[in-house]
Amino acid sequence: MHRTIDSHTTYLERIAKLIPAEIVAAHLTIQGFVYNEITYRDIIIEISAGTLLFALPFYLWHALGIKKCSQISLTMASFVVWVLAVSLPVHQRSGIAPILGSIILILWTTVIPIFTGSAETVLHPDLNGDLENEAKPSKAK
Repeated sequence: MHRTIDSHTTYLERIAKLIPAEIVAAHLTIQGFVYNEITYRDIIIEISAGTLLFALPFYLWHALGIKKCSQISLTMASFVVWVLAVSLPVHQRSGIAPILGSIILILWTTVIPIFTGSAETVLHPDLNGDLENEAKPSKAK
């Protein structure tokens, strides 16, 4: 599946394409590796999250071929929301309750894809943005 969002991308496809799954998986893996590390755990997790956030636009551009700056920006914001929702050191340092991070994640994941496409595609995914073909009468006799 290519990851670029265009006018034919349905709502569910937009959700999948705006979640940086590979980068979130990398963050969770690093967090799992250093979980028992008492001394430097928090700083390792925070530095790795920052590094992954910095690398994300390059990964999207070069590895996945995503060229739309708006999609890259929203994907980066999605990663930040995921980190807020799943990263224990972030909760401890920022004072954000884990439940609040989870609620923000749910709202972000559900609402943001609505604003990334045309209303016709989001509200009527079965049309796939092909309103012109629906309105034209058939030429077959």
